[in-house]
Amino acid sequence: DSSTRGKFTTPTGKWFSICLTWSLSSRTSKVYLDGELLVTDQTAAGRSLTMGGQLWFGRYYSTSDSYRFGGQLYQFNRFADVLSAADIKKIAYGGLCFDLDELSETRVLRWEDIVKRSRSGSVSEVVVCSWKKKLSESQVSLNETEVELKSVKKELERLTGQLNRTEDKLETETGRFNASQAELA
Repeated sequence: DSSTRGKFTTPTGKWFSICLTWSLSSRTSKVYLDGELLVTDQTAAGRSLTMGGQLWFGRYYSTSDSYRFGGQLYQFNRFADVLSAADIKKIAYGGLCFDLDELSETRVLRWEDIVKRSRSGSVSEVVVCSWKKKLSESQVSLNETEVELKSVKKELERLTGQLNRTEDKLETETGRFNASQAELA
């Protein structure tokens, strides 16, 4: 919105989290940078979002090449509800690899869906959180190993019980045998 333009600057040369919120009912827009509220403004009465619009990065309604977006974008999402300041801070402090699953109920535009779409211009994909996939695979493997270990433990407990019963029977039979030997002697 033009009312917030020029009221804050974004860092150059480093990753940052930016979150814009807008509430139709309260006519309030807010800008958060790295989880901290920077700007709060009121929007004009009667202002609403309409279907079929366009989302521009760095162009501010201009077709001029001088306003091109020149950076990297990661984890862009749109939510149906205004996120709380606590949720915004949690996302920002979680860093590039923050897992948005707990907020997925209100996500209407998901980063995972954006990266599947066709792109134009000089766009390349960088894998930022490859460790998350490895971690997830490791967790699955650990869960499977835990299930196997529980099964082995249960079998070991069963065999230990059987061995103890066999040992008791052996002691009983050994006692009978020794008693029979004593009677014969």
